[in-house]
Amino acid sequence: MGWGVFWVVLIAAIIAEAIEFFAGVKGAQRVQGSKRSAWGAILGGFVGAILFAPLVFPIGSILGSFVGTFTGAASMELTVAGKANKAMKVGTWATIGKMVGFCVKVSISIGICVGVIGWGILRMMVG
Repeated sequence: MGWGVFWVVLIAAIIAEAIEFFAGVKGAQRVQGSKRSAWGAILGGFVGAILFAPLVFPIGSILGSFVGTFTGAASMELTVAGKANKAMKVGTWATIGKMVGFCVKVSISIGICVGVIGWGILRMMVG
């Protein structure tokens, strides 16, 4: 395929990961979550993905990242605001943001697959 295709795919994959990474933070910020809750969403997503990965293969890491995002954002917001209602709201919106980011990431991944396969077919036909 060549280095050009490699770099395009790599950059698209990095952008997709960054979007998913920061989407949970944006969800928490949507309802005025604290910086601590944003970090809780990020770290909780990582920990949840790692812990759930072996439990429900192959979707455990996805479910775990959602559960971890909620748990991390809500628990950290609870330490700042001290109000369970606000913590639940921040955790919920952080999770919604994470889910939207995941959907964008999957869409970009599908676009990469279609593009690479289409490029390969075109190269085979042209010669």
